[in-house]
Amino acid sequence: TDNSTNEAGFTVERSTNGGVSFLQIGSLAANVTRYSNTNLTAGAGYSYRVRAYEGSNYSAYSNTAAATTLPPPAAPGNLTASAQGARSIRLTWTDNSSIESGFRIDRSTDGVNFTQLGLLTANTTSYTNGGLTSGVTYFYRVRAYDGANFSAYSNVASATAK
Repeated sequence: TDNSTNEAGFTVERSTNGGVSFLQIGSLAANVTRYSNTNLTAGAGYSYRVRAYEGSNYSAYSNTAAATTLPPPAAPGNLTASAQGARSIRLTWTDNSSIESGFRIDRSTDGVNFTQLGLLTANTTSYTNGGLTSGVTYFYRVRAYDGANFSAYSNVASATAK
């Protein structure tokens, strides 16, 4: 709440140690009452406080507000890959998270250098990769995401396209 009538702006400060010490992370114009703090660590706690300023004069600090970012989703498990018909491989995995927004599938032909194959919706536990080259072995890994956070990768599974 903006309780000041003559501020030039506000400073926003954040603590990562439970409010023991704070660092300024933002400066807002007069009458602005929202600040978005991005690129935070998943599952970490943060404390915030704000104060108004006019020139070199500062108000008292606001109350301290604390928040904890959401942890990343749990990694999918038990990834398997099996050749299905001509030039396709079917993947299945266990969804170990209840908070994911979806899944990212990565593919490789050498088991080392992976590229993103696709994004799937939440609660999906299978995917068929078609249009492959017969006789080539493909390696896959899957991870869950919830917007900004990714889980660890699943195990790597491979199959050779028929």
